[in-house]
Amino acid sequence: MNFLSRLVWQFALVASLVGLTACGGGDDDQVNYQTIAQGQSAITSSRTVVVRDNTTWANLWAEHAPGVLVPGVNFSEKTVLAASGGSAGSGCSNLAITSIVREAQALQVRYTISSPPQATGTTCGSTIAASTLVHIVMIDRTELPVNFIRN
Repeated sequence: MNFLSRLVWQFALVASLVGLTACGGGDDDQVNYQTIAQGQSAITSSRTVVVRDNTTWANLWAEHAPGVLVPGVNFSEKTVLAASGGSAGSGCSNLAITSIVREAQALQVRYTISSPPQATGTTCGSTIAASTLVHIVMIDRTELPVNFIRN
């Protein structure tokens, strides 16, 4: 897949995610979220994180984007959720939190790691170095346990 094709695919994916984020779903159990960061990251491990305080947030952000100013979050009103795929993808891959649902005793956060369809004869995965992927979102503050589910 050539650079232009990858760019178009990534733009379409981001546009659809922005649409999902903006509408937040129609069910009462859907939790609205705002994307803080998505895509390339310096985080090298595959993990999920729930952030409810400034210290944890500063440490996570420093690992994600060393040398970049930490975005301000009011943790008395917000909780940050992050999913990192580590080096699970190539430069063509994407990690996305696809839904957050409030259930009786916990939040269920679903995320995917996907790659665009490749045309016959393309070598996207072998020509672009492995990349680290992350999606970091902010929701209204919650004390509920959070379960991350990779689809």
